[in-house]
Amino acid sequence: QKSRAMEGKMKSLVFSAALLLLTFGAGRCERNGEVEDSNRLYIGNPLVGKPSRVCYPEALCPEYSALYELVRFHNFSTTGLAIADFHGSLPGTTYRGLLATESRKKGEVLVKVPLSAMLSRLSALESRIGSFLEIVEKNIGSRMLMALHVLYERFEKKKREGVESVYKGYFESVPKDVNSLILFTEEELQELQYPSAEKSPALASVNEMRNLARQHIDNTISVLAPIFIQANSFDQATLSRENLTWAYTIVMSRAFSMAGHQSTFKRRTFLIAPYADLFNHHSVGPFVRGYYRFNDTSKCLEIFADQDYPAGSEVFISYGALTNPQLLVTYGFVLTGASLLSRRLMCSLKRSPLIIDIIADNLIT
Repeated sequence: QKSRAMEGKMKSLVFSAALLLLTFGAGRCERNGEVEDSNRLYIGNPLVGKPSRVCYPEALCPEYSALYELVRFHNFSTTGLAIADFHGSLPGTTYRGLLATESRKKGEVLVKVPLSAMLSRLSALESRIGSFLEIVEKNIGSRMLMALHVLYERFEKKKREGVESVYKGYFESVPKDVNSLILFTEEELQELQYPSAEKSPALASVNEMRNLARQHIDNTISVLAPIFIQANSFDQATLSRENLTWAYTIVMSRAFSMAGHQSTFKRRTFLIAPYADLFNHHSVGPFVRGYYRFNDTSKCLEIFADQDYPAGSEVFISYGALTNPQLLVTYGFVLTGASLLSRRLMCSLKRSPLIIDIIADNLIT
């Protein structure tokens, strides 16, 4: 009981800090930890952002051994990179990311992940539950389709088919517990309401996105879970609200979105790319998803360096032009600076999306 109480206090502390940043702007959290950019907020650790442990493929880092085996088996291209732990803002805290073990130049390919190693709509439809997923896809959407795919591969594949999931090594490296706003109770959310919603319009947007996600999960549980269980595709314990929320947040926070104009993907889809999802986000422009693509010829997801990275530094990518409320609900962090506390408008220019950011704190939505 004491550990659960402490966990609840830590969750409240983390997200209270996030909402304070959301309103006032200060510091910046990465997806897997905390790092400050040029507007640094030092909390007491001068080593913040420096590597504390480097897990090369040959290093004895047991939590990543299965992931590296997956990388070797599928012949990923990861030259000049290694998984690493970095010092966090608070002394004694760390977060994980990818380290440049040699200098990388802007525009160079950092990682190539073959389609055979990724969870995708294609792998979902080819799975044991694929025929049913295809029937309900229009009703549940591509993100929930991927969440059910993740859930089956992690919990049911070996039990139902007698063989390990090809993604087993990946799942061993993925957090088992996700402190997502979606999981917060109403009582926990009340603890985060500082400052008041009147002073922070972003809070209303955060709650709206959270409630939509919860409703989507609840509808899936109430409508589809009985059918899956009756079809002997899932155990009732597997299709719990907690497990489905975990899978849904894994897709939200770790998947790469593909537009669907390639010959491989005929429609918009999500790709969960092992190893590549370890890249943390940074706010150095441009705020567009221009540094990754799916290569239809090689059938690989390719990620490019968005700037020069010297050896020994952390390598980042941009998750896109997202507002702070979107970042908080999707990834669990917020950004600093007026240019990032913005409203996102979409318009079309010769069928190419143009993102216009209105730099104004009072337009946070």
